[in-house]
Amino acid sequence: MCFVVCLLMIMHAMSVIAAQDCVDGYYGGNCSQQCGSCKDGTHCNKSNGECPQGCKTNFQTPYCKDCEDGYYGGNCLQQCGSCKDGTHCNKSNGECPQGCKTNFQTPYCKDCVDGYYGGNCSQQCGSCKDGTHCNKSNGECPQGCKTNFQTPYCKDCEDGYYGGNCLQQCGSCKDGTRCNKSNGECPQGCKTNFQTPYCKDCEDGYYGGNCLQQCGSCKDGTYCNKSNGECPQGCKTNFQTPYCKDCEDGYYGGNCSQLCGSCKDGTRCNKSNGECPQGCKTNFEAPHCKDCVDGYYGGNCSQQCGSCKDGTHCNKSNGECPQGCKTNFQTPYCKGCEDGYYGGNCLQQCGSCKDGTYCNKSNGECPQGCKTNFKAPHCKDCKDGYYGGNCLHQCGSCKDGTYCNKSNGECPQGCKTNFKTPFCKVCKDGVFGTDCSKHCKCRNRTETCDKVTGNCRSGCPAGIRGSGCQEECADYTYGFNCSGVCSCLNQCEVCEKMTGECQTGYHTTTAEKSTAIPLKNENIGHKTDVRFIVVCCLMVVLGVYSAAATTLVFRLKRKNAKTQAELEKQYMSLETRGGSSVYDVIDGTHTYINDVQPENSVYENTTRRVMKRDEHSL
Repeated sequence: MCFVVCLLMIMHAMSVIAAQDCVDGYYGGNCSQQCGSCKDGTHCNKSNGECPQGCKTNFQTPYCKDCEDGYYGGNCLQQCGSCKDGTHCNKSNGECPQGCKTNFQTPYCKDCVDGYYGGNCSQQCGSCKDGTHCNKSNGECPQGCKTNFQTPYCKDCEDGYYGGNCLQQCGSCKDGTRCNKSNGECPQGCKTNFQTPYCKDCEDGYYGGNCLQQCGSCKDGTYCNKSNGECPQGCKTNFQTPYCKDCEDGYYGGNCSQLCGSCKDGTRCNKSNGECPQGCKTNFEAPHCKDCVDGYYGGNCSQQCGSCKDGTHCNKSNGECPQGCKTNFQTPYCKGCEDGYYGGNCLQQCGSCKDGTYCNKSNGECPQGCKTNFKAPHCKDCKDGYYGGNCLHQCGSCKDGTYCNKSNGECPQGCKTNFKTPFCKVCKDGVFGTDCSKHCKCRNRTETCDKVTGNCRSGCPAGIRGSGCQEECADYTYGFNCSGVCSCLNQCEVCEKMTGECQTGYHTTTAEKSTAIPLKNENIGHKTDVRFIVVCCLMVVLGVYSAAATTLVFRLKRKNAKTQAELEKQYMSLETRGGSSVYDVIDGTHTYINDVQPENSVYENTTRRVMKRDEHSL
């Protein structure tokens, strides 16, 4: 080891000695080797040729003669190209002995092959016009681009086009945005009614260049042709072919399901809104002519509503009043009056119809007649002579045959004599009876008797008896309650009925005259006196009857004689007594043929007149 070190030291010393002989820029034993490219103009070591200060740029230390890897040329200023697989170029001429990286041009591998550009030639040129190539540094196409490509690089499609050759036009992207230039999709979505993602075709249900037109109502949910809008399968019910947009005549609305109303004179309604442009049939409500005008109902609106409550209107289909009826009208139609009312406005109440029946709802008459005492035909007023709410009260005795007020029973013209106003049903004080013609006769003169019976609480005065104290005591009785019995000397005499006084005197003592003896206290002897009096009275009556009969017979004989004498005088001048048929009649000797007397004979007529006169005088 020490030997090697000593050898190196000897060799170094020898080179130093030799170097001292070479000029600057050369080195070696014979100074034949030129120094490399030392840095900053310095010279190499004249013994070994190394550059103590280092090398110029891109030269390889320590001798600075060869270029560093990646550079070539006399001054190593040229950079190698993109040699393949990381190999280096030839440092003299710069060629890449192994070839170039992809897309670089041999031999130097510095320029891109045609169609590529960029520092590593990894970028492909765009679609330059007419087959020209792009600038290999920046990729621009100096001659311009193919159709629809965007300058200067001709890589991207112009706005509105997409695809590898930019021949496809973008669809209708939303809000003026552009489609993706590679696949044509609209990233922000489509304009209204276009179909994503390309926005080229209309959505189902629309058609036309801008897809603003809506398809009609195609049959069975099918869609119209997106170009012309026709429905290839036909239309839904009530739509008009081929576009199925308009309703057939007589129908309207979005789905043509609504039938036109009753338009005037058979005209058709507007197919959009259903209005009848010419107006409606009678009683239909414009503009659609489907509903009846207020106050009418029914299929043809010919029926008038009833009297609905509070001015409301009836249901225009069935005529019922949903809020009810005016007072006294019958639900649900409010056309007829409720039972018990009548008239156009049903405000008049029926009268008192018979047996709970109701009056005619138009004129108020009771077809079955009236309740008792009501006046037909309306049965509202009482018959003459009755009054009160139910006409059960009979009027009193109104004056001069007038009738009482049928509401309160008062007699407006006053009462008959002795009846008490205003109702004339009760007698005035002091009279009684059905006609108030009987005067009270009470024992107590200040008492008012019962106005119906005449009875008095105090009883009847002396000499009066019976109901109402209207009868005198029976003959031969007297005093209060007629309890006294007459005691006259003439037992046929009727004593004074109040006091019992007798004109012929008394049969008994004075005490008996002043005191009435009740019949229930009479003794047997007194009863015998009464029988005697009755017999006596009967005898007197028979005597008077006999005398009257005798007088009557006598007067008749006188009249007959007088009549015969007058007849003789009247006919004396006509015939003699012997030959006169008149005298035969008078004598009773004249005989008629067949015993039939001639009618209207002078004798007969005369005799009749005389006999009638005699009878009258009797």
